[in-house]
Amino acid sequence: MIGMCGLSAMVTVHRPAPVGRVSVMIVDESYRGRGIGALLMAEAEKRLSAHGCHILEVTSNVSRERAHQFYEKLGYERTSYRFMKTLA
Repeated sequence: MIGMCGLSAMVTVHRPAPVGRVSVMIVDESYRGRGIGALLMAEAEKRLSAHGCHILEVTSNVSRERAHQFYEKLGYERTSYRFMKTLA
């Protein structure tokens, strides 16, 4: 595998259109820096827009600073915090 991207679209009560989400985006370490991640994100944007999404959200672990820089380079901005709790 060189890379993959997991997408979903969801309807929310606080947005006028579905919200797209990239929940996983992976590029094999030996292929990074070749534009593959940018191509995957461009395709994600295209597909989610075609499904009526006006916003695309990306989740990324707080410790993945290089990933944050990558998304910011593509025009994404940090807009919120996400909180998680493991349930038994």
